[in-house]
Amino acid sequence: MAKRLSDCAFDFVKEATVCHVIHEFDRVQAGEYEVTALPAVHSPDEECLLYLIRDEKGNSFLYATDTGRLTEETYEYLKGRRLDCVIMDCTLGNKPDVGISHMGLKENLVIKERLMKLGVTDQNTRFLCTHISHGTGGYEYLSGEAKKLGIEVAYDGMQVEWGCGR
Repeated sequence: MAKRLSDCAFDFVKEATVCHVIHEFDRVQAGEYEVTALPAVHSPDEECLLYLIRDEKGNSFLYATDTGRLTEETYEYLKGRRLDCVIMDCTLGNKPDVGISHMGLKENLVIKERLMKLGVTDQNTRFLCTHISHGTGGYEYLSGEAKKLGIEVAYDGMQVEWGCGR
């Protein structure tokens, strides 16, 4: 696997790729999407980011994977906004909170409830979890547990429609 874009064997990939260095709360336009970088909690030695993605119609989703709980700065930034979909890290599955750089269903529910309380999400918002590790009991088990919380477990090849009917 190429570690740098310049090492990529496919010229069409190099020609079609535009790289941006972005930091917390920076915004970039990617075609019809506005992408805002938000702080993630993962590695203290690196600037890790989550992404708020919004289309031209105002539909938006939060991509919060490979992270621990959301920061207070992120909640503050999201106030007054509306999310159609929230995709969260679920590396820990249904295990108790055992770390800060990843989440499980327990943390996913905390985020869901807080976003609902802030009015950022509602009953029409889709909540999904991904970034699943091998020790979570398998897809069927985790899906059953997540469903009790109103969260869907993503799977390879899943396509998600967001912003419909809002």
